[in-house]
Amino acid sequence: MGADVRTMLDERARRRRDHPFLLWEPAPGDGPRRSWSYGEFHRDVEATAAGLAARGVTAGDTLIIHLDNSPAFLHLWFACAWLGAVAVDVNTRYAEDELAHAIALTGAVAIVTDPRLGAAGTAAAAGLRWVARLDPETGTVPELFADPATVAPRRAPDPSAPLCVQLTSGTTSRPKAVLYTHANALWAAKVGAAHWRLSPDDAAAVGTRTP
Repeated sequence: MGADVRTMLDERARRRRDHPFLLWEPAPGDGPRRSWSYGEFHRDVEATAAGLAARGVTAGDTLIIHLDNSPAFLHLWFACAWLGAVAVDVNTRYAEDELAHAIALTGAVAIVTDPRLGAAGTAAAAGLRWVARLDPETGTVPELFADPATVAPRRAPDPSAPLCVQLTSGTTSRPKAVLYTHANALWAAKVGAAHWRLSPDDAAAVGTRTP
């Protein structure tokens, strides 16, 4: 049986629980710097997965992630992988018509957005089951944190399962949806780490640009 994204996160959290995993460098005025160890990140992903499940997100559902760089983006992306849902990360500079196209194209059930981006109150978002909003000060979505004990039983790892959707640039026509599997993501991570010459002691830094 092969590995998937959740399998890899579980394994890293077990073996390297206290090792730094993520460093958050927010824009000035957006709150303090913060770091997550593998164990802390795993905990927040599990809590986010529970929050999504509590709102009815199940395996196969698609979720629009309408966020700039933030811890929440990663929490949600991994939480979708945890549940078997499909993350759709869209350009945060989309006009409402472009966002509506992305929602219709992917069959998204919900959206998580930064309230400063103006999408939460649009007609495109109003047609979804629910909208959740980033807390800019913490870079997280506290309203989606729930008790991990409420998450559905673990799914069997499936490397071929859908993981996320990337939308093309739309140079010649409307953007098209490109589906990535868990295997695609794990292979890209392996090759990327080799090309960037990352070592086990390295950690990722996430930051936002100044508005």
